[in-house]
Amino acid sequence: MPWGIKNPDRKIAYYLYDNGSRSMKVAQKFFAGFRGSVTTDGYNVYKMFEREDSSITRYGCMAHVRRKFVDALQTDHRSADIINLISNLYWVEADCRINLLSEDERRMERQKRAIPILAEIWQMIKPVFDQTRGDTANLFLKAVRYAVNEWEAVSRYVQNGKAEIDNNPAERMMKPICMGRKNYLFCGSELGAKNASMLYSIIETCKMNGLRPVKYIAEILTKLTAGETNYMSLLPINNNKE
Repeated sequence: MPWGIKNPDRKIAYYLYDNGSRSMKVAQKFFAGFRGSVTTDGYNVYKMFEREDSSITRYGCMAHVRRKFVDALQTDHRSADIINLISNLYWVEADCRINLLSEDERRMERQKRAIPILAEIWQMIKPVFDQTRGDTANLFLKAVRYAVNEWEAVSRYVQNGKAEIDNNPAERMMKPICMGRKNYLFCGSELGAKNASMLYSIIETCKMNGLRPVKYIAEILTKLTAGETNYMSLLPINNNKE
């Protein structure tokens, strides 16, 4: 299974495949020298970004928090109140987009409207977390524990108008991989998996840059067979149609 990585600023998508591994070693190698921010789910490997000496700021994913409470909804009615509050956070984000707020304006709007909602959610989940530490985790308790453990990262977005509330764009780019696993099951070899990851990267980057993937690939193959050697100029980010 590859890692799905998106850079919205440069409009680049990249599927990282390294012998099928999702270990911390792979992530450390890929992000070596990188300074900036990432938005991730609560996978333990990403905790490396929380170290004091890290040059990377990690933002958590509210969609993952919500999803776990949705899973618990049928067995614990308390999930409904938390889901409704999370929905209110997304209404804040929707209003910011509709009104075309700048990054600074979005930060101020979040601090005005989202922080009180986050505080209300925290007041609901933290006592449950504290009172049930030794209990067997049902779906609701698992959702609470995930939320509490991720809270600092998942709340961090309100301080940065450029940051997003979740990592859904990266999640969506993994859907073709999951569908592919059901349709063709296997890539056949390590080389096949690497080549598939490269092709997925090209296709997804085309989409981000307003290019039709099939047409783009056909045009690039024509140029390559004609002797084009300026490979950088052929990349989707350098053929942006938007």
